[in-house]
Amino acid sequence: MTLPLRCCAALLIVAFASISALLTVGCGQPSEVPQEQPVAHLKALAVFYGRYAGSHRGQAPPSEEEFKKFIRSLPSADLSSLKVSDVDSLFTSPRDNQPYVVKYKIPLPPPGPEGAPIVAYEQTGAGGQRYVANSLGDVQLVDAARFEQLVPQ
Repeated sequence: MTLPLRCCAALLIVAFASISALLTVGCGQPSEVPQEQPVAHLKALAVFYGRYAGSHRGQAPPSEEEFKKFIRSLPSADLSSLKVSDVDSLFTSPRDNQPYVVKYKIPLPPPGPEGAPIVAYEQTGAGGQRYVANSLGDVQLVDAARFEQLVPQ
């Protein structure tokens, strides 16, 4: 090999090793549950919650049983579009392994200056943070202080 070719080969090897190390180490500790899973669960719950209210004159689902019954009655294309294959597992957070808190039998006011009302959230969450979902299907990861603002006890 000529000197320039050796240098290029060496640089490629170093670059590849550096990229591999970065991909292996990442930016922090890997979590057991991919972040997308709880977001997808809560987004689907919030979207279905909104659809329930839309088809029941603005009324929230009266119970988990009725809400699940409604979700199961939807066309399979609606479920698959939100990547829902098992309705029951949709109601449990994969981060804290507890059922999501879903607000049943509540009046659903239109979104105001504070935003849309929170309709579902993690009971405990992880790392001092919880995912919350509002009636428009937006999902946020919030700390304890923000949670208290969004979901007053």
